[in-house]
Amino acid sequence: MNELSIGKWGELNSKLEREKADAEAREKASTLLAGKLIIVAITLFALAGALLWILADTAFGLLATMPPGLLFLITVMYVMRYRKLATLAHEDVERIQRDIRAWKKKKPA
Repeated sequence: MNELSIGKWGELNSKLEREKADAEAREKASTLLAGKLIIVAITLFALAGALLWILADTAFGLLATMPPGLLFLITVMYVMRYRKLATLAHEDVERIQRDIRAWKKKKPA
């Protein structure tokens, strides 16, 4: 293995720190968006239930509840997608932290 100069080591270390910051930002953004989508999903579920309860006697009651019900299912799929992205970003952060710890052991004197 080639010996690293202090300048090269610092450059590579700062690159790892930037990657860690990017992964943390992705994790935070995905978690925040998933939380907002959960609120939307709960609202759509309540809307579908309310429409079904209010329009239960009419012929088009079930038809009126289909759009919010379908939007609820689509929103749940997006929640699952963004939770998975947040999990992957968290795994990236942990991997980068392990790399940084290993990298600091190789710091030239």
